[in-house]
Amino acid sequence: MTISYLLRFELRYHFARPVTWLYALLIFGQGIWYGLGAHSQFGSRLIWVNSAANAYLVLASPGLILTVVACLVAGQALTKDLEYRVADYAYATPIADRDYFLGKLLGAFLTVLMLALAYPLGTLAVPLLADGVTGPVPVGQLLNGYVMLLIQNLFIIVGIAFSATVFTRRITGAYVVMFAMVLYFLVSNLSVGEALPNDLLLLLDPFGVGMVRDAITQLSVPDKNEGFFSYPAMLFINRVLWMGLSLGLIAQAERQFSFMTFAGRKTEPQPGHKWFSIPSFSLSFPTFLSFSSPLLLLARHEFLGMVKQTAFRVVALFLMLLLVVFATVLWTNPDFPAMLTTARLTALREPLAIYVGLFLMVFSGEIVFRERTVNIWAIYDSLPTSTATTLLAKLLAMIGLAFLLALSLGLAGVSLQLLTGSYPIDWQLYALDLGLGAFLTYVQWIALAFFVAVLVNNRLASHVVSVVLLMGLLLAPKFGYESAGGWLYGWLPGADAYSDLSGYGAFGVARWAFSATWLALAGVFVVLALWGYNRGAVASLTDRWRQTKVSYSTRYEVFTMGFIGLAVSGQLYIGHQQFDNPKHLLAQTEQAWKVQEPNALHVVAHSVRVGDRTVPLTIRCYHPATVALWQKAVANALARGTTLFGAYPYNHLTLTEVPATTETTRSLPGEIRLTEAEGWTADTRQPAQLDYLVYVATREVLNQWTNTRVAPGSGLVQNSLVEYLALQAVKEQFGTDRLRDRLAQRAARYDRHRRLAAAIEPTLFESSNNLTVERDRGALALHSIAEVWGDKPLSLSIGQFFRGSGSVNKPASLTSAAFLKHLAQALPTDYQFLTTYLTERPLFDIGLSNVYRVNEAIIVSMVSQKWTDNGLGLLTNQLPADAVPLVVLDGSGREIYRKIVWPTSQSNPLWLPELPTARTLILDPLGVWPDVQRFNNQKIL
Repeated sequence: MTISYLLRFELRYHFARPVTWLYALLIFGQGIWYGLGAHSQFGSRLIWVNSAANAYLVLASPGLILTVVACLVAGQALTKDLEYRVADYAYATPIADRDYFLGKLLGAFLTVLMLALAYPLGTLAVPLLADGVTGPVPVGQLLNGYVMLLIQNLFIIVGIAFSATVFTRRITGAYVVMFAMVLYFLVSNLSVGEALPNDLLLLLDPFGVGMVRDAITQLSVPDKNEGFFSYPAMLFINRVLWMGLSLGLIAQAERQFSFMTFAGRKTEPQPGHKWFSIPSFSLSFPTFLSFSSPLLLLARHEFLGMVKQTAFRVVALFLMLLLVVFATVLWTNPDFPAMLTTARLTALREPLAIYVGLFLMVFSGEIVFRERTVNIWAIYDSLPTSTATTLLAKLLAMIGLAFLLALSLGLAGVSLQLLTGSYPIDWQLYALDLGLGAFLTYVQWIALAFFVAVLVNNRLASHVVSVVLLMGLLLAPKFGYESAGGWLYGWLPGADAYSDLSGYGAFGVARWAFSATWLALAGVFVVLALWGYNRGAVASLTDRWRQTKVSYSTRYEVFTMGFIGLAVSGQLYIGHQQFDNPKHLLAQTEQAWKVQEPNALHVVAHSVRVGDRTVPLTIRCYHPATVALWQKAVANALARGTTLFGAYPYNHLTLTEVPATTETTRSLPGEIRLTEAEGWTADTRQPAQLDYLVYVATREVLNQWTNTRVAPGSGLVQNSLVEYLALQAVKEQFGTDRLRDRLAQRAARYDRHRRLAAAIEPTLFESSNNLTVERDRGALALHSIAEVWGDKPLSLSIGQFFRGSGSVNKPASLTSAAFLKHLAQALPTDYQFLTTYLTERPLFDIGLSNVYRVNEAIIVSMVSQKWTDNGLGLLTNQLPADAVPLVVLDGSGREIYRKIVWPTSQSNPLWLPELPTARTLILDPLGVWPDVQRFNNQKIL
């Protein structure tokens, strides 16, 4: 036996099995799925459906299905010798331990690579399903991406999974790697705020997907369509790190592997799984007792055997740790530090559902096939218990595990609230949400996994099919398929519609109705699994069909039809309700579900002294902890508005907290309605980080002056000007560093919007009801003007613009054109170019090419390039003639010098005065110019 023989054997073994071709079909489907997703990331109509950028984005990630398949193939490479009891024969052949190890590893890797060919083939089918322009088939780019990206990622997965199997001497090691990879996909696809990732997070990404996406995003439209990908420097370092880790683990596994140690694991059941004697029982007992007594004993035995496994304990502990990490690190509010409310913690069941569901699906398949896996099926099946008793005992054991996992989520959440002082604890919500939304949903998944395991009758194939079904059930709502009448098994309406003010609203009753329907369907799956369960050795499909006919009983038909009747009745009941708007609120009909009554609000009366008058302020809220902060923020905002725009135009002001699930934040005459997500649950113990409350209070209070005075369609005046003034309040109260962070948020959000926008992006001057452009891009553009002209002149100019436009009661219909004219008249002649930031879509590449000292003076060389975007991604070169601030910082980061400079396309030196303490030079210190790359904006002396 040689390495080449092992390679041929592994390929023949895998591709002679129908399950391998099922793997290939699923991977092909993933290629289509990911291809459609990649195309949706580029909204520009100029980018082809089958562009090179789409191909590289798909191949940058192996995807969930290919990752699961790779882990299973790698884990089975060595363990199948033990499973089929051929290890003694294989290890006795004339081959060295090392050659056998390498042959199995290379065989598994080559098998995965051949299966992975279906992945890029799937992307070729995307033009048949997606709308848009189709270009030439990117054959070269697909081959390039397959070699440069996908092969390396698959080597990392296979190497780590194969090594973990050697270390643990069982396929459990590969399962652990699979769970870890699923957790990676869970975290990488989770929205964790607007902050840009740092270099450490980029290096920790095993597949480097984020770096590939960022590199492709920076390409021009022609390069996105037909260009070839080149490695960024950071991605190269990432590849060296993770490839080196995989090779290191393989080397360690090779040193540890030997025929003697690997085959030393006994295939007999572990102590926790040893058979016990069932107490004898009389056939004359009543039917229920004669069935339930051994059933409960078997279920107890199966349950204790599963609980005692290290894998379950690790999963349960890791689940609790994940909830803590998500709540405190990954799923934090990007705008303000929020209290860990019960609603926020129970909502974490949604992102953690993939992790829990994967465990339950895999372990359900494992417990169904356990006797065959450890080769004790002959003994197990000879015991005096029925097929139904055996399988139902396994089902009850898995339901017990599901209960423990749901309980673990609750214990972790309550512990977090107690430790952080986040009161009150809503015990009713914990019981309702984790019981209905978590536990009962887990039971439905387990029933589906049992049915799949019995139907497929192959352990690994059932794992893959179950995981694919789970992914479909969990991801389909993200694509809007839940609106098709709720036909998605296990789906509960309003999963993200809970409000502390109004609960689940109309969904409160709807969730019970849907859950009952899915439980009835789960009963159908269980009955069919009991009917078709193949005890003993694996039988062919023909034999199993014959066995099913022999084992037919009227009770199977009765139970099946009964559960189907309950499921159909549930759907008919649900069908009397209607989805009446995109918020999925159920309309009130002749069988209407009553909407939960809103919770009582706290009412706080206050008064604010503004100039020579007193304005009554009433705050109506459910979360009273932040009332004092809102009072102060509103008072300061009223003073700012009076200074800029004149006297407050109304006799009173009411601030009301409203549910975030049914209303939006808005400013009405004399009233501001803020959703509960706008800072009402902020942690008041961290006042230095609560600038968002100041920002949103200033923005909405200033809208009291401006809302009725702006002509429809003038987004620049309606939103951008107030956004700038609100951020200036943040700068004054929290400093420039905090302002810089908020502007970086807006820049990241705006870049993401540009990438996804399908229509022509309007300029600020043209924008109407486009909040991303008007608030995010508007804040950046107006701060660019302020950086050159000055904060105070721009703020005063905005105030003069509104002051000269009539009163609130007699509006002058202010327009964007009027403000542009007013700004042009106010700006100095040299700064007239700043108005183009409102009428064009400029893009820059500004940088410091060289910085050095001559005696005590500092000589700076700068270069600049400028383009204008046509709104669809096509760039036109322009001659740069724009001013940018250059600042000099000392060793402590304090600004010691500032100058307005005019970088050009030529690297012209600029002499700065003597600055002995100078340490760092920065162009565009706030980061508000749209710059294609910022790494050259800063130089350290």
